[in-house]
Amino acid sequence: MSDIREYARQIIEAEAAAISAIQLDSTFDQAVEIVEACKGKVIVTGMGKAGIVGQRFSTVLCSTGTPAVFVHPGEAAHGDLGIVGQGDCLFALSTSGKTREVVEIVELSRHLGPHKVVAIHPIPSQTCGTPVISLSIWDS
Repeated sequence: MSDIREYARQIIEAEAAAISAIQLDSTFDQAVEIVEACKGKVIVTGMGKAGIVGQRFSTVLCSTGTPAVFVHPGEAAHGDLGIVGQGDCLFALSTSGKTREVVEIVELSRHLGPHKVVAIHPIPSQTCGTPVISLSIWDS
């Protein structure tokens, strides 16, 4: 086997091990239930790489029939947060759990009516502001 294929095999095995190591608990169930019960849109936000993942997440939700939109947290503070309405839910993705712009969109969105907030990040002690559910799915 060539060195290139061996290196590729090692990467695939490492990625498979990382996916297998993800711990799913009752907060995962709650996050899924929030999406199922959402009467409005699923609004997804995140900065940097977490934002790219969030864009993909909102696209997948749309393609499966769940109304969803990605809102860049930097733009949210300048008017884009107006998209949040009654019955919407917000998924805030953050690699650190304390990204300032993500925490701000979570806090600002609270003033726009009752909705559920799910924070997805790697550190259980970080909360992305005050979400309803803090879902830690990365192995840190």
